[in-house]
Amino acid sequence: MKNYLISIIMPAYNADKYIEEAIKSVINQTYENWELLVINDGSKDNTELKIKLFHDYRIKYFIKENKGVSSARNIGVANMQGDYFCFLDADDILPKNSLNSRLKAFESSSEIDIVDGSVSKFISTIENVIAQWSPSMKGNPLKDLVTLGGNSFFGPTWMIKRDSILNPVYFNEEITHGEDMLFFIECVGRYKLKYAYTNDIILHYRLHDSSAMTNLDMLDKGYKMIYQCLKSYEFVRGKWLFIYLLKFKKIIFLSFLNVKLFKKAFKTLIQ
Repeated sequence: MKNYLISIIMPAYNADKYIEEAIKSVINQTYENWELLVINDGSKDNTELKIKLFHDYRIKYFIKENKGVSSARNIGVANMQGDYFCFLDADDILPKNSLNSRLKAFESSSEIDIVDGSVSKFISTIENVIAQWSPSMKGNPLKDLVTLGGNSFFGPTWMIKRDSILNPVYFNEEITHGEDMLFFIECVGRYKLKYAYTNDIILHYRLHDSSAMTNLDMLDKGYKMIYQCLKSYEFVRGKWLFIYLLKFKKIIFLSFLNVKLFKKAFKTLIQ
């Protein structure tokens, strides 16, 4: 295996509770040729203090005013130097072989542009796993992404070959929920990228107890904003848009019902 440089982009906002564990999981990777770009998005807590505990030349630290996760990731995209790049949120954890597993999948075929992998979902500690997600398709994932098929997208888990992106793609900074899916759609749609995956777990994803009301309202808004963006892309088919609309309405409807917000649930159907 060649000694490729892998860029890992980590946005951080008020992340002092978990960011040490996230950074340690990068330092503990079996594959050592990486750079970690940590972007402090105007945190008000001890996030900066926790980041500065680490003295590793491979960690590059940026601080900016608070403008959201998409803005923070864009700083990383603009400054990364790697042959491959991926993302890691400041409250999640990489298994030790996360980078190595995905890089090995790239080595299996020169035609692969994206490598994904399985995700374990946990609460509190990585031993407390409550579910697992695994990808289940190969090839161009554009239709699966747009139609919310769920076979190639969990979150910001993709590792992308940088040479496959002829011109940089940036996150839409107006969108705070679903921004990673829209970013991947734009990458795949513009450059017809080929997706593959490893069966290994490449991410431990932390679940949080939070306000269902607030999250669902923002998720609903995010889906709607993504829909408007998708309508402007010439590489998105009309039939796929129709499926996207039906599915996102169903997701939001059932989510509001699940937390007994009945008026909001039915309002989703008629909007």
